Amino acid sequence: MMTDLVDYHNFDEKKMIILSQLKHLCFHTFMTNQNDKELSDKNILIKLIIILFDNVIVSSIHNCTNKCVFSSPDVKMSLVNYIERCVKYLDIQYFELVMSIILLDTLITNCSNAGNVHLMSYVNIHKLFATSVTVTMKFSCDHFPIMSQVCEILCMTREQYRECELAFLNILACGIWIPPEIYKIYDDVIMRKIKDFTLIQNTNRFV
Repeated sequence: MMTDLVDYHNFDEKKMIILSQLKHLCFHTFMTNQNDKELSDKNILIKLIIILFDNVIVSSIHNCTNKCVFSSPDVKMSLVNYIERCVKYLDIQYFELVMSIILLDTLITNCSNAGNVHLMSYVNIHKLFATSVTVTMKFSCDHFPIMSQVCEILCMTREQYRECELAFLNILACGIWIPPEIYKIYDDVIMRKIKDFTLIQNTNRFV
């Protein structure tokens, strides 16, 4: 039985693992290409997610390497390429990425509090991200592709996806509905980081 589950009615920002990392994330460790064209908020958020996930995994004392339903030994793609592939071919929108981060943060925070094996790690991050965004899209949009196409994009079989989705929803004891005030907390932090990134990018152009 899990204890100290995330409760959106009594939300404590300090206990959220990804949100805490996000607030302290510094883009100065990420060198932007001086020749890059100006990036959209969504494209900057993709870069932010990649750095963020890496920081969460590296900083986790209890980083899990045990095999679980989210383990992805069959995914040979780098995390960067995998996330970019999912966003491009699933046509994931900015608000869906934000919502998926919130759900993923809820999941790994619940698991961390319970000492569960589903902590974010390099072994399972591909399927965790994929499940988070697809669960978000299913319940927040009307443009979700057919399942066979989705599984091909995610590099999963239908059976693997069903297992991941079921496990994901079971761990989200508070459900998948995100109150507007919780969304705003994450969105505000993300937008501040996007502004930081844009400032660094613009500064680099004149160096």
